[in-house]
This record gives sequence, structure tokens and C-alpha cells, in this order.
Amino acid sequence: MDLNDLLALMWWNPSRSNFLVLSGGVVDGIGQLWVARHSRFEEMKKELDSRITAYHTNNPPHPILVLLERDLHNILIRLGSLKTTFDQMTFGVTEFQRCYLETLGLLDYLEIYEP
Repeated sequence: MDLNDLLALMWWNPSRSNFLVLSGGVVDGIGQLWVARHSRFEEMKKELDSRITAYHTNNPPHPILVLLERDLHNILIRLGSLKTTFDQMTFGVTEFQRCYLETLGLLDYLEIYEP
């Protein structure tokens, strides 16, 4: 993965090495996303949140942007707190990536092309 590319994480596919399996539980195979990856997702969301806040200070709230912001928040909370199977974690990562790119695209449209 190219560390100089800010969006490289959006095309990253998790592997088993990125899945922290919890041992000693009632069910085998339950775990969560590696903490370093989750932290990077949080950093990216904070950067996007600052752009959303800046947009809302100068413009009326855009209903789709508000929904995407809430969805992104909920996805990140699920990724960081729920213990799931590897497949469910992978789906959560994919869901975050899709929502992040959709929000970024909408913000670019609203700030650059719409005016």
C-alpha cells in the first residue's frame, strides 16, 4: 500500500492478519479489525468531518450529506466496538470505504462544481 496516497486505504482489502481474533470466548472466530487500521479510519473521518463542518458553516445543511455523515459515524463505531466474524468485519470495512468515498464525492461536488 502506498503510504503517500491519502486514499490508498480506500482500496485496501483486509486479510486475516488484519483481524484480531479474541481468544477464550464462547464462540471461536470472533474478533475485530486491527487497531492501527481502525485508528487510520478514525483519522480520515475526522479530516472529512472538518470539511463537512466548514461546508455547513457557510451553507444550509444538505440532507444527503447529513445522512452520509451519520452513516459513516455508525459504521466506524461498529468497526471499533463490535466483535464479529472475519467476513462481517470485511463487510464493515467495505461499507466504510464506500460511504467515505461517496461523502467525499458529494463534498467535492457541493464545494467545487455546484457553485
